[in-house]
Amino acid sequence: LQTDATTDVKGWIRWRKASGTGNTGWVAGPEADTGARAITAANGWSGTLYVRRVGSVVRAWCSSTGISATAATNNTLWTPVAGFRSHTATQHFPANHPSTYAFAALYVDGTYLARADGNFGSSTYSLSFSVMWTTDDTWPSSLPGSAA
Repeated sequence: LQTDATTDVKGWIRWRKASGTGNTGWVAGPEADTGARAITAANGWSGTLYVRRVGSVVRAWCSSTGISATAATNNTLWTPVAGFRSHTATQHFPANHPSTYAFAALYVDGTYLARADGNFGSSTYSLSFSVMWTTDDTWPSSLPGSAA
């Protein structure tokens, strides 16, 4: 049980030996939790994206007011950092938005966290969502954004 977080973000985590010998091959236990992290959306999207990793499960969501695409320059909301990337091929999730389009989608893969299809750049376009995926990434050595 590691109880000291003075030099990194891994405090209060139970570790288990997965491979190797000595000080290599340790992975964070299933109760490891980054806590909610607030991240400013990228590429002109406005609003706050939240991410949290518990064990190997990552959740991303936004507030009930969503994330606006009014000034979006492309369709990538956030590029995940090490420790939060999806381990599978692209995953597709529905998202809600109030534009004239009847459908929006989020895609999650190792390259981007959320890519929105639809009328981005429109003043009437915003997304609201909550999605989860698993990761094979090692436990992050630093956390994105700020504590939420």
